Amino acid sequence: MNRKTEKILAWIGNGLSILYLLIVLLGVLLLNTNTKEFKKVFNEMSQAQGQTFSPDLLFMSYLIQTIILAVVIILAIIATLIMKNNRVLAGVLFIIAAVVSLFVTNLVAMVLWIIVAVKLFIKKDNNNNIKQGKTNGTNHNQQQWNPEQDLNKKKDDPYIY
Repeated sequence: MNRKTEKILAWIGNGLSILYLLIVLLGVLLLNTNTKEFKKVFNEMSQAQGQTFSPDLLFMSYLIQTIILAVVIILAIIATLIMKNNRVLAGVLFIIAAVVSLFVTNLVAMVLWIIVAVKLFIKKDNNNNIKQGKTNGTNHNQQQWNPEQDLNKKKDDPYIY
């Protein structure tokens, strides 16, 4: 079955997730710099808001978010690649990726993956046509049309005009 819309939505979600991963990685790299100016500005901002947490704690939370996001992206890419062969497994993987991506605030990709999963569960494969001997709208069990044979049937049967 042609699953073009599901593939397009899945790859858009995967691309947005990869872009989000790159942005988070950039944030992790910037947090990892040990500049005194950054730590000074960070401490001033956290004290102004009444919150007390260290840059190391923020770095670890970003690092955990990056690892979880990478796992979700790998899961979604695997689901996209097996979509044609096993639609139910791909749908389950998309739902798992969407639920986990909720925790890393990957919301746009989450919505796209849920749409793809629902479409995968709703659209069924066309296996019944193959079992009945039908492919591409033709029935292989039928014989070819023979005009002479059809004319002979009309001559023999008085009820066919």
